[in-house]
Parts: sequence; C-alpha cells; structure tokens
Amino acid sequence: MHIAKTDPDGTLGEITVGMGRAALPEGQVTVAVDGRGWPARNVNMGNPHAVAFVDSLEDAGNLYAAPTVTPASAYPTGVNAEFVVDRGERHVAMRVHERGSGETRSCGTGACAVMVAAARRDGADPAVTGRSVTYTVDVPGGRLVITERADGEIEMTGPAVIVAEGVVDGAWLDTPSLDAPSA
Repeated sequence: MHIAKTDPDGTLGEITVGMGRAALPEGQVTVAVDGRGWPARNVNMGNPHAVAFVDSLEDAGNLYAAPTVTPASAYPTGVNAEFVVDRGERHVAMRVHERGSGETRSCGTGACAVMVAAARRDGADPAVTGRSVTYTVDVPGGRLVITERADGEIEMTGPAVIVAEGVVDGAWLDTPSLDAPSA
C-alpha cells in the first residue's frame, strides 16, 4: 500500500507518495541497446530496475524493443531499464523502457530506483549518514523530486495532472472476447 499526501494548502497541485524501500541486489548487470552496452545498477522497488548512466539520453535509441540485459538470469521475468544523465548537483534526467510496455513518459518506481542508484554512485546513503537525500529526476512527462529518508523510506513528489480522458462504450464491455473459450 502506498500513502499519498497533498501539499498542505492544496494550491501547488503536488502529491507526495510513500514508495517504500529500495533493495539493492548484488551482481554485475549490463544493459545494451543497438550494440552499445553500459554497466547498470540493480535496484528493486518491488519491481526490478536496471539503471544505466549514459552520456546522452539519445544513447538509449528508440526503446521500442526491450534493451538486452546480461546476464539474462538476473531478471528472469524481465526488467525496467532506465537510462540516466546528470543535469547538475543531485539532479538527473532519465528515459525508461518498462517491461511489457516499451518507452513510457514516466515511471514512479523507476524514478525512485534512479535516485537511489545516483545517490549510491555519489556516495550518499541515508542509512549510513542518518540524513535524508533528495534528488530531482526529470522524466519526459515532467519533473519529480525523490527523497530517501534515513529510515530507508522513499518519497516521490510531483504534479498531479490529467494526461488523458476517455469514455468507454458500455456495449463494448458486453462484447464477447475473441480469446474467451467457447462452450
């Protein structure tokens, strides 16, 4: 369960969500796209992430197809792959290929995994120092602020915006599925 909070006066339109704790499984992992590979940090936010720091976000290619990850045994059910560049002190930008979906405009657990990987790369570990660490993470869909507290809990703060609206025709729901077994 994730707990969400709005800003105290409700005027900023920002939501903070408790995202749980990160696990950092051991082992070397490499992520590759179009014949180019990068070492990646294995971060688990309840779902697996391979975080690779690259020189340019364009290095990730089109991300239609899943990047190659080695060893394949590191992620037997697939992995979200994040490609990250530095933008400034405690400020990064990322693109993500989400397993089963392709590239998406944002990924909350991915942004948290990126923050943890960047903090560890930069020598920051709240469990060791007793001080929270905060990073700004830019995604194609906007900007998130991720904080890892001294107790290991991670909070993600960002805007709450409507990105799409739609109407479902109720008759469509009553249409038998082509995949449904016949009698």
